[in-house]
Amino acid sequence: MSNPLPSLLALTSIADGSQQQAAPIRNNYSAIQTAANALITALKGGTTGALLYATDANDIAYLPDAPTDKGVLVWSAALSRWMPSTKVLVDDSTGKVTLGASQLAGGAMRTTVSAISGGPPASPSDGDIWVATGVDANGTRWQFQYNAGSASAFKWEFIGGSRLRVTVAAYNYTGAANADQFNNTGLTLPRAGDYNYIIRFQAVNNSPGIANFHTQGAVGGAAAGNAQSIVTGIPNGANAVTFHHEDFANGLSASAVLQILTNASGQPFNVTSIIVEAWPQRIS
Repeated sequence: MSNPLPSLLALTSIADGSQQQAAPIRNNYSAIQTAANALITALKGGTTGALLYATDANDIAYLPDAPTDKGVLVWSAALSRWMPSTKVLVDDSTGKVTLGASQLAGGAMRTTVSAISGGPPASPSDGDIWVATGVDANGTRWQFQYNAGSASAFKWEFIGGSRLRVTVAAYNYTGAANADQFNNTGLTLPRAGDYNYIIRFQAVNNSPGIANFHTQGAVGGAAAGNAQSIVTGIPNGANAVTFHHEDFANGLSASAVLQILTNASGQPFNVTSIIVEAWPQRIS
């Protein structure tokens, strides 16, 4: 709702010292009164703390009628202050910050900060940002952006944050020959999605004869990702070989535990100094 401002006055000129009829003076007085009353009317209607702004060259109005993409200030009850809306919009009830509609085709972009345990924001729009808190006990945060055009069922794409990591420096376990072995310490994933992972450990041959050794990630007692084969074998005795394998696994469920799968032909082996790291590609 806007209020038109009065037009510029065009008063009758009255020369000094000359006799004048009452009509021009009366007309001037009437024009001044009309303009003054129009201005008073236009300025009325505001409430305490409201912001006056120009809707165009001839009209004025008060918030909350102000359009939020026209360079006005918007009051944020959550932040208890006025916020600029040319580049930034503020939801009056939540204080959530979004970009102006003109900055992102198809609508405004919203940024939400919330716990990863509660999942991403509901009813997202393309380009929305989610900062997920409480990813692990150390307070790690992950940042995601919603990609409405993605063909994946997991449309929140990872755009920043630290890797999750579990380290077992002193643990040893022995793998039987020609059998898949899963270490009993793994990394729990906080949300369903597609993940990158890195696994590192040292392997020691118990006796000569290992012709092939392979390793990969595993979830729920089944292989996840692709196997990395080492065909050179492992030296006998105390000579440890360090393995580093980087891969990805798609469609993992929430609370899945990422472990190490190992298999060697010929002879048993020992594994120690286990490190598992993971970070998402995209989640839901």
